[in-house]
Amino acid sequence: MPEQPQGAALTAAPVETVTTVTTTVVTQAAHAQAVPVAAGEEEMIPGHPSRLDTEEYRQTRHLLIVVLDTPCEICGVRNSTLSDPAQNPHGSKSVETHHYPIQRELADACDYRKVARDYGKYVVDQASFLKFVDSPHNMKCICSFCHRDERVGIHHATAGDWIIQRYLLDGYVLVDKTANAAADLARDNAIVDAAVPLSERI
Repeated sequence: MPEQPQGAALTAAPVETVTTVTTTVVTQAAHAQAVPVAAGEEEMIPGHPSRLDTEEYRQTRHLLIVVLDTPCEICGVRNSTLSDPAQNPHGSKSVETHHYPIQRELADACDYRKVARDYGKYVVDQASFLKFVDSPHNMKCICSFCHRDERVGIHHATAGDWIIQRYLLDGYVLVDKTANAAADLARDNAIVDAAVPLSERI
């Protein structure tokens, strides 16, 4: 209910309709399915000079990967744990930085005033926007696998598929080649069946 202005008389809250919901106990799970995700689209990137690392970017990368030892946003491996198979589930070779939400190659297509709506603490004009692009405030740490894998890397997966990987049950395969879909579905169903009783599913 909206707040009453000071000094205004209190009014009765509007009557709400209450709907009774009955719960059905699930006794059998619906069949899992493979859904094609290829979009058949192309991204339009504005023309720009060859990319050179700025001093801001070099400092940001060093800060995030070396000094802070920031973990991969998806799998959690750190620069310091790359050599430990128990902490490097994909065998990544490195921890990398990824420009987000403003991709470096799309910066020239962005209106700094729109960016300032969300990042006004850092962006107030075109000059501060350009500095923001290579700053820690516009950067994610992602291991080489979660960054560039052709199926589930941030450059290839849909946004929803990419971020949900952080929370999936161990071994669950979210995206794979069509030829592997039947085997993946069978394995994924077994993983879910072992982890979540039917009575506790959404």
